[in-house]
Amino acid sequence: MYACPNCNAGLKYDIASGMLGCEYCNTKYDPYEMDGPQTAVENDTLEVTVFSCSQCGGELYTTDTTVAGFCSFCGSTTVLNSRIEKTLRPDYIIPFQKTKEDCKNAYAKMMCFAIFAPKELKNKDCIDSFRGIYMPYWMYDVRYADRVEIQGVQERMVDEYKVESFYRLSGDLDAGYKGISYDGSSSFSDNISEKIAPFDVKHMKEFTPAFLSGFYGDTADVASEVYKKDALQSAENMTVNYLKKHEKFKEFEIRDKESVRRELNPSSQDVHRAMLPVWFMSYRNHDRIAYATVNGQTGKVVVDLPVDIRKYLFGTLLLAIPIFVLMNMFFTVTPSVLLVLVSLFSVGIAALHTLEMKEIMERDNYQDDRGMLYSLEEDEDNEKDDKNASEGEGENIKQKKKVPIAVWIFGAILFYIFVLPFVGDFVKNMQVEWLLCLPLVAMLVGAVIAVVKSVSFMKKTELKNKVPANLFCLAAIIMAFVIVLLRPIHDWCYYLGTILSMGAVLVTLIDLIRKYNVLSTRKLPQFDYKGGDDNA
Repeated sequence: MYACPNCNAGLKYDIASGMLGCEYCNTKYDPYEMDGPQTAVENDTLEVTVFSCSQCGGELYTTDTTVAGFCSFCGSTTVLNSRIEKTLRPDYIIPFQKTKEDCKNAYAKMMCFAIFAPKELKNKDCIDSFRGIYMPYWMYDVRYADRVEIQGVQERMVDEYKVESFYRLSGDLDAGYKGISYDGSSSFSDNISEKIAPFDVKHMKEFTPAFLSGFYGDTADVASEVYKKDALQSAENMTVNYLKKHEKFKEFEIRDKESVRRELNPSSQDVHRAMLPVWFMSYRNHDRIAYATVNGQTGKVVVDLPVDIRKYLFGTLLLAIPIFVLMNMFFTVTPSVLLVLVSLFSVGIAALHTLEMKEIMERDNYQDDRGMLYSLEEDEDNEKDDKNASEGEGENIKQKKKVPIAVWIFGAILFYIFVLPFVGDFVKNMQVEWLLCLPLVAMLVGAVIAVVKSVSFMKKTELKNKVPANLFCLAAIIMAFVIVLLRPIHDWCYYLGTILSMGAVLVTLIDLIRKYNVLSTRKLPQFDYKGGDDNA
């Protein structure tokens, strides 16, 4: 910890002034002028206090020696273990520019519009738990300095003909991009770091440990090679867009963008370690956790927002009453048509449930978080899991193979020759209307596909032993199909089928909200840090 030269009290970084401040004598000091015990030693390392959570293994470090009272990653309130350790010194840092009060105000402003959010997320104690953490980032500098040749096209009308003229455009390109950033921590999910961006690198400063005083830093454990291609692709995209808008080239149409990318060969690509400011808060609910993050430079808020089921059902009920009254005033439907409309709603809810399960599977298997995937691949204990994952990936590749169009045509011909006449005769004998029967058949097929897909996705998550809720929608559609085939003479049969179908839809809808809450929260983290990557 930095000591005040005036009164020997502890110094902390003051966001408002951008200086180190003493809370007792109100003296301010330039961070670069403080040569305390935390200055760099042994080349590119510095000595810090590392706090590790005994429950999830997450690690944070700071230049202070104060005890961290809770874990930001899993929400554990146990006192964290601490140790003195040397860590790699970052090259650059963007100091915090938004205070904790700014952070809390921005978060509270956003939560005013989250009417279905759990009350715990609006609790004062929860909001007060925001903690300033410097997240490790890789910053890539890419430069293009070479001659490029690309093909441009001009179109013009000559009489009734469209004439295209092709040109070979050439020029000397000199473009540089500084600070293309990707987070270097597996604990900081990529989908959060992408949403909380961008950071303005113009305010980036040379790193000094004094900026960490009063804040925490996350441990870097993702190698720079993970995002190297992404940085190059980002630089390529910006360069292609620049060339398309250049005053010398904008009168031409550049159609073959891939050929332009092939022309771009970076003359240099440098990688730097950087620390970027994030206000971080965790909300724990049983075995899931939600994160709220605020960009410490711009104040941009990104929150995992679960839904309170009771609030949601009450709100939708209030909305449904006036809609029902208006529909009843202007529209009149027969009982059989009403049953088909409810079945259409059922297949829609079943499809939404399947899509939700697909996203949960991707989130829980970290398919949207390359940093965590890299960390897991580096763990030798997960070698067996990696093998199973690669086998599962092979299965997915097989499933994604396209069926040749000739097979579809042949199947349609067989259906027309053998199946359609049989169904037509059956429907004719049963005196069932095609306008009601065929839509229900299509809905039935769609619901079956949705249920099968949901089961396949659930097998790859913690919900693998659960029954998919859209099975109720499938049962409702089957019931509606049977009622339409039997054509009962009493309207109450149709109304009873409609009520039961709406009950099935309600059960599926409630489970859909629960699944959304699973998607909007995350599994409790279980880190296996090795002290950070040597190159991070």
